[in-house]
Amino acid sequence: MAKTHLVVALAPAAIHARSSVYFVTIQDLVADLRKAWHENRFPARLALYTRPKLLCIDEVGSRALDRVEAHRFFRVVSARDETGRLALTSNKGLSEWGAGCGDPGWATAILGRLLHRWSPRGVLLAQAKQRAGTYGRPCDLHRLRPSRRRKKHYV
Repeated sequence: MAKTHLVVALAPAAIHARSSVYFVTIQDLVADLRKAWHENRFPARLALYTRPKLLCIDEVGSRALDRVEAHRFFRVVSARDETGRLALTSNKGLSEWGAGCGDPGWATAILGRLLHRWSPRGVLLAQAKQRAGTYGRPCDLHRLRPSRRRKKHYV
């Protein structure tokens, strides 16, 4: 329940920053993509999910996807990777996604696409703020970045 509230709170903030937002549940997403596939409108419907700056998909993992639905979900995630941000809520841990996608291969592909640009900076920031006793207050991100020393080149 709290995960959905967090994503719902992100949406107005993004809209206030003049970003477009689309919110959909995974059930509605796969049903819409299935219908579009059978009506030969899949590229147009995929464009609907790639157009906004932020796409919020709720309840991922609440019901198992079959192989075809997992493939279509991967197409959305893959297209979003190139065009904008994606916020997902799930009640399943990452290790449980294989059973929920009908095929562990599709689960691996989806997670690979979601996590290949992931940075632990947010986790490091939360841990550093907690240790410093400043959790909930602004923190200097520059202290957490690795130093960028120039490499010496020898001729």
